[in-house]
Amino acid sequence: MRRIQSFLITSFLVAALASMGACTDQTIGTYNSPPQATITLPGPNAEIDATTVSFAGSVQDSEDPSEDLQVRWFDSLAADPTVPMCEGAPDASGYTTCSAVDMATGTHLITLQVVDTKGSSDEDNIEIEIVIISNPPLVDITAPASGSTYYPDDIINFSGQVQNADGTELSLPVVWRTDYTDPEGLQLQIDLLDNMLADGTGTTAFARDLPAGVHIITLTATDSLGIVGQDSTTVTVSDYPPGQLDLDNDGFCPDGIDANNDGHCDDTELDPNGDCNDNDSAIHPNAQEICDGIDNNCDDLLGDGEATPDETDADNDGAMVCDGDCDDTDNTNYPENEEICDGQDNDCNVATWADAAQEVDVDLDGYLSCVDCDDNNAEVNPAAEEICGDDLDNDCDGNVDSGFDLDGDGVPGDPCGEDCNDANSSIYPDAWDDCSDDVDSDCDGVVNDDGAGPYEMYETDLTSEGYDMSSLGPQLSVGTGTCGFTAIGADFHLAPGSGAVTGVFSSTEDVMDIYTIDTSFSGNTLVLAGFLLLDSLPVGCGEGEISWTANQPITVTADIDGQTYTSTGNTGSLPFSLALTEIFDIEYLIVVEPASSFVPTA
Repeated sequence: MRRIQSFLITSFLVAALASMGACTDQTIGTYNSPPQATITLPGPNAEIDATTVSFAGSVQDSEDPSEDLQVRWFDSLAADPTVPMCEGAPDASGYTTCSAVDMATGTHLITLQVVDTKGSSDEDNIEIEIVIISNPPLVDITAPASGSTYYPDDIINFSGQVQNADGTELSLPVVWRTDYTDPEGLQLQIDLLDNMLADGTGTTAFARDLPAGVHIITLTATDSLGIVGQDSTTVTVSDYPPGQLDLDNDGFCPDGIDANNDGHCDDTELDPNGDCNDNDSAIHPNAQEICDGIDNNCDDLLGDGEATPDETDADNDGAMVCDGDCDDTDNTNYPENEEICDGQDNDCNVATWADAAQEVDVDLDGYLSCVDCDDNNAEVNPAAEEICGDDLDNDCDGNVDSGFDLDGDGVPGDPCGEDCNDANSSIYPDAWDDCSDDVDSDCDGVVNDDGAGPYEMYETDLTSEGYDMSSLGPQLSVGTGTCGFTAIGADFHLAPGSGAVTGVFSSTEDVMDIYTIDTSFSGNTLVLAGFLLLDSLPVGCGEGEISWTANQPITVTADIDGQTYTSTGNTGSLPFSLALTEIFDIEYLIVVEPASSFVPTA
């Protein structure tokens, strides 16, 4: 029994091991999460009245940085929908944008696709509708007036104004049509004017009669985009029923109605002096003519009946002769117009006409005084040639000797002005003379005589009044012995006793801030950074000391007849002595400059 059990156990183990040996190979790897894409702009199902659209979205991936992802934008209505509208990488935050132009009208499926570095991808989709909403042309029927009544054979004036929506197109194709119901009740239609162009001002006009009936007059205009606009008005054309009387109760029947003055309007009669508009009681043969552009008294004349028609606006400036238009042949002259310099009465008001003072040509040079800067001199006017050196603004441009300023700095050169270099606009009288360029910028004959900066000493020539000293910088004193110098005003003279030199350093690199006292010139000359100050040595000058105090470290070097003394610090002193022979022919150089540890003050 134990053998059987042992055998069975052994067989099971062998079978199990064999089974394990028969298992397929397994590979252990890392799972890659796909990226995510979201379209944030525009919203789904947006209707957009434009062909250029901006899209925005965000992408992210749990393994890859945003800037390592690749994004593509697709449009289903593009010429080739498989070609991206935009592609590239998002920014570090995963934000991505795309601007599409010339998008077709219709429903677009927009796709944002993102692919990570391992090839996994995701996409988001939205639908948008591109619709182009354009405003129709502006159309206005100005005549006939709505509600007017006419009669057969009346010649009716039709007029209207048209333009496209933004006013950039005026000469549009127009169609005039009437839809009317005749006295028998029939619905009819007539094209009154077809496929004609409005004129350059947008005006369309014609005249004709209409058959009896109630007419709906329609004016239609079409712009260059094919968009149509229209306006309508309703008029009535009535038959002449026997016995029809005065419609507007002004005492007169319409023309051709009551020729025999029997009080009955008969369409078989003809009366050329009847009521020319039986729809308006202010218009009849006995009416007073007024300035309204209408034949009020039915005499077929506008105005007072004289040869000159005063109810016309020949120049289309909006004012008739009877309104006070003083020149109906020129649309720049009419009442209340702004007066301009043209020699005409633009506002038709003699009392306010500027001619009395400004619109005359006193010097007969062809230019009115309102544009001639000197109307008493025929050589001065806007067309005159500038003459150099005559102190006149010959061409009225506001500048004397203009055109001779070659560099445009406002100052002409020789012989018309004092610009010493008319080829350089930074050089002219009173310009700033920069001390660092070795150029006489202000044309005063002296190179570099203005300050180099707010903390620097002024350069100067031999005759200047001296340096602009400051209390902020190092003070140098020479004294305590029999030799020294003293400050007299801004000049420095060798003299017994003590004196001080004061200045300010602004930069360790700017040598213009180095103070130098040099007496190596003949005649015991004192030189201080360019100054030449003549003086003689004091009697008994045999020894001395140079001492200083400064707000920052300075280095003082003294070379006295070949003997060099030097020291550095905020304060210090250099004692020196002179041999007997040196007293009568002393040569020395004192240099003060910033120390290496000096910190600029500005």
